[in-house]
Amino acid sequence: MVPHKLYQGLATGRAVVTGDGPGVREVFTGDRDLLLVPRANSEALAAALESLLLDAARREVLGAAGRARALEVATPDAIGRSLAEALEELAA
Repeated sequence: MVPHKLYQGLATGRAVVTGDGPGVREVFTGDRDLLLVPRANSEALAAALESLLLDAARREVLGAAGRARALEVATPDAIGRSLAEALEELAA
């Protein structure tokens, strides 16, 4: 499961750092759409944030890619299409 706040953060077009997990990886690709860090690892989180603070170009690339992916999968229309496809598969 992907928290709604993650989609909201990505939709702003800003680089996002979040905890790694299977739900996030089902929808997003680490180092392309956002940065993933091991959960409960403050050193990894600090390193990821520092890397973004020091690299404006990377922030921009991640922000744009994350926004594009969030808009691709998390708008009301995209969610409706996904739901319709799932229901069609169940009905078949």
